[in-house]
Amino acid sequence: AFAALNAFPVEIAFKAMKYSFQVRRAGTDLLLFSIGKRTIKAKILERPDGSYFVSVGDNKTMTIFGTDEALGLRLRMEGMATIMLPTLYDPSELRSEFNGKIVRYLQDDGAMVKEGQSYV
Repeated sequence: AFAALNAFPVEIAFKAMKYSFQVRRAGTDLLLFSIGKRTIKAKILERPDGSYFVSVGDNKTMTIFGTDEALGLRLRMEGMATIMLPTLYDPSELRSEFNGKIVRYLQDDGAMVKEGQSYV
């Protein structure tokens, strides 16, 4: 059971591309990310402010702040960029980034909905 905590698959979407890779814990602060035949080492240190200090490879270091949002994970990499990793959903499920109450459905349950067609 504990072995599952040390190695697990991850799927992310970035710039309309889906990436699947394997993550393996190699130490208390060391993760190995495997994509195909390539493996990337990342040393990670959690900081008191909730950010992470990450060292990748031999010479790349950065501070990363992560925020869970309704549509995914927003990562702010200090000195580099902010990126949004959207949560991968089943396209047949109704999702919204806004809170609220659905007043009326415009389509029958199970009906096919065309792109751009209103459904609620």
